[in-house]
Amino acid sequence: MLQFVNHALEMATGIGLYNMFDTLITKTRQFATEMFNLNATMERYQTSWAYLFGTGDNPKSNAMAQGMADWTKKESYFYPTTRQDMLAAINAAGMATNDPKLIEKYFPDIADITSTRTNALGQPVSMQQAMMSLVQANNGMSRMLKYDLKITPEDLQKYGWTDSGDFANLLESLKKYNEAKHLKGAPRHIATSTYYGAKSSFEDRIQNFQLDTGQEVFKAIKGDLNEFTDWWDANQGKINQIA
Repeated sequence: MLQFVNHALEMATGIGLYNMFDTLITKTRQFATEMFNLNATMERYQTSWAYLFGTGDNPKSNAMAQGMADWTKKESYFYPTTRQDMLAAINAAGMATNDPKLIEKYFPDIADITSTRTNALGQPVSMQQAMMSLVQANNGMSRMLKYDLKITPEDLQKYGWTDSGDFANLLESLKKYNEAKHLKGAPRHIATSTYYGAKSSFEDRIQNFQLDTGQEVFKAIKGDLNEFTDWWDANQGKINQIA
């Protein structure tokens, strides 16, 4: 009987260790996949910004895009939304302006209104949603401005909005609206005083770590992929024969 119990304990211990290592391997694989995907997404955004806000693939435009990415890394810690949401919102802003400095200047004002609003269904409003609402309002379509941000055109006209298609004018009126409604500084407070704010800041730190640690691996994989593509093209005839 004692021998049977010892054998059962050994089996249980073995199964426990197997499950532990299996979980560890799965989590490590998941972490590596997320690390690669985050770097691929960031590369896609920065490439887009070089053309959207700059003049294409050249040192000046690439430096500008890198500068924007570095700015979001620090700025996102002060908002109750993630850095990934910021990146998507910047892309959306490109439909209304090609001036990255304008986006950086007024982004805190967009965060002010975003962090204090829920949409018509009671769901949080993302920065991308807020930016899209503003872009649409700038193009004469204010429906989402009212539904998502609870702001009417008349509200902003009180603070100088001329509805002329000038995005800077719209953002300046939003800034004055936020000041009048005592919304300034709300994101920083919410980012540390609420669970969802603290959670988003922690997620940013994890994802930023994955981005930083995965950069060299991502570059190496990209280089290997280019080398394999060149080899494939050089040996296309032989490959066709095998097929």
